[in-house]
Amino acid sequence: MLTNHYWYIPEALTPQQCDEIQHAVANVEEVEGFHFGHEAGHRKSQISWLYDEKINDRLGAWVRQANKEAGWYW
Repeated sequence: MLTNHYWYIPEALTPQQCDEIQHAVANVEEVEGFHFGHEAGHRKSQISWLYDEKINDRLGAWVRQANKEAGWYW
C-alpha cells in the first residue's frame, strides 16, 4: 500500500539550476499528451521532452533517491 504520495528533497536545486532548466525548456516544442481512456472527464495535457543529458542525469538521480526513500521501489 502506498503510504507516501509525494517526496521532496529540500534545496535540491539552486536558483541558478532552476534558471538553467527553465531556459532549457523555454523553446522545447509541446505535444499533446494522451492517455488510455475515452471518458470526457479525463485530463488533457501538453508535454515536452527534454533531451539535455546534464539536466536529465541530475533529475534522474533525485527521482531514484525519492523512489527509494519514499518506499515506492518503482
